[in-house]
Amino acid sequence: MYVCAGTDGLSSPHNYVRSMHSFQEDRGIWHTLPPMLHGRRCSVSAVLLGCLYVCGGSNGKLPLRSVERFDPRCKQLSKWTEVAPMPSGRRHATCFVAGEATLFVLGGQDASHCTSSGLAFDARAGSWTTLQPQIALGRWWATSAVVAGQPYICGGYGRVFRIGISGEVCRGRPTMGATSIAASGPMWGCVQCSHLP
Repeated sequence: MYVCAGTDGLSSPHNYVRSMHSFQEDRGIWHTLPPMLHGRRCSVSAVLLGCLYVCGGSNGKLPLRSVERFDPRCKQLSKWTEVAPMPSGRRHATCFVAGEATLFVLGGQDASHCTSSGLAFDARAGSWTTLQPQIALGRWWATSAVVAGQPYICGGYGRVFRIGISGEVCRGRPTMGATSIAASGPMWGCVQCSHLP
């Protein structure tokens, strides 16, 4: 397990940290790893092709477009490299991996509002594309999981309201970018979800 980025306190001014740590479960100990290239919070991350990708977030100013990749197999001391930036900056988004080599970043906040756009990163080509059509509902602080190859986006907040008031779960086909409301559920706001095989 890796833990990285964030702030070192709850009150302003924030110190945006670059630190990274890993937890060795069999020994119950934490290890300090090489720091990230940039301090950030409110970013999203996922593991793709054995590497950890950290996308977007904020450093106290506008939402970030930058993306960093941590490769534990890299022989260099840093192990962190910058990859192609996202087409637009965003914080409080959600992300998941689908298919063999694609990372998706959905929703979040851009420089002016809550966004319903989705982005796909092809790790083999090293490039981003904007998904069309966009996700059904603009949301930030949502969560996502892939179940049987199908991504689900749950909960979150809209411009000034909680999406979870009606509990929509968006279901989409990541290769096509199409989304629809799959089901209504309980009230969800700032949530996390996981799928256990």
